Amino acid sequence: YATGISVAYYFLEQIEKDSSKVEPYLEFLSSGSKDYPQNILKKCGVDLLNGGVIESAIGKFEKLVLELTEMSEIKNN
Repeated sequence: YATGISVAYYFLEQIEKDSSKVEPYLEFLSSGSKDYPQNILKKCGVDLLNGGVIESAIGKFEKLVLELTEMSEIKNN
């Protein structure tokens, strides 16, 4: 599950930066089980061996934790 979530956040981050990145994401979704997932992702520009995928997920998680902390502080004041 962690890999899937990390890849999803990576795709989201890429699409938010450049809307042309939607096409590789759609290509990934439509590929089904034609190949191993890692190979399909690589063809779509996502290299799981590159730290960028994990860094993207960690960055998203960090933002969510900060939002939760801010919401908690507002509620406690």
